Amino acid sequence: MIDADRATRWSTLNHAGSERYEAWEHQLNTVYCDWTMKRPLASDFFARIRHRSQDALKIIDCVCDPCGATRHPKIMGRDPREILGLQLVLDGRETVQIGNDRIELTKGDILLWDNTRPMTFAVRERLHKLSFIMPLSRFRNWLPSSWHSIERKIPAGSDAGDLLSIYMASLSAPFLDSNSGNGDALTEATIGLVVNALGHGADEPANSLREAQILRVKGFIDQHLDEPDLSPGRIATANRISVRYLHWLFEPLGLTVTRYIIQQRLQRCRRELSNPVMCRRTISDIAFSWGFHNPTHFSRRFKQEFGLSPLDFRRRESSSPGP
Repeated sequence: MIDADRATRWSTLNHAGSERYEAWEHQLNTVYCDWTMKRPLASDFFARIRHRSQDALKIIDCVCDPCGATRHPKIMGRDPREILGLQLVLDGRETVQIGNDRIELTKGDILLWDNTRPMTFAVRERLHKLSFIMPLSRFRNWLPSSWHSIERKIPAGSDAGDLLSIYMASLSAPFLDSNSGNGDALTEATIGLVVNALGHGADEPANSLREAQILRVKGFIDQHLDEPDLSPGRIATANRISVRYLHWLFEPLGLTVTRYIIQQRLQRCRRELSNPVMCRRTISDIAFSWGFHNPTHFSRRFKQEFGLSPLDFRRRESSSPGP
């Protein structure tokens, strides 16, 4: 049923006892993605879902009794979408298997999953969870080289994890109770908090002076990436090292300082070109805002890096199906 607040509500209580689990299977596949369900042990199975979509974001408030399901390659081929799921456990217990990783989830834990790989879940105790479903492409744009190797569980109790939990819990109620909100902007904010919780981009303990110095230099570059006059000379002066020493720091990365700056700028431009919130901004404006001087030079560099021109990339992203 559709409430006046535009969120969709569903419950097994609206179905006969013998039909409840089949109805739950259909609902799970419709709201999340396709699964092969396992029969529950209990005959009086209960589940309820409330969900709403806005632009790129879907939020789901779900309660279900113990049950299980598998998502195998044959099923995965049915769905062309690539989605990222962010799940906060409000109560209960669940076990999830993603590849070789077995993940135990209890109250306060957050799970990150995507539908591009086989997965199995088993609810051990009645589970109450909040799920945020977003396009996986938006997450890949933040972590293009490491998104596939992230930690899947953000445990309860960590500062960054607790911040993300508070955000998810605080956002879900007004989002589900309203027909307003900018789903694209909320998606970007959510992914930013996920990246922060995972620790990417944060200063990690360095094993050597060289590692500590390059972390500091990268931090300076990130802070000034949008400034067109950012150069090796300016970076070296600000960090009180010589240009020659700066280039030596970057040698283990297999690229020059200038190349690193260009790569980081291209990644920022790619992220904004894929963001529907930025659709009114011209490609040139986005390029200039991240320090590129010449639109033609930017377009050539972008195609070399990603295989598509900025215009073709934006068209492809805008035509991609949502969650």
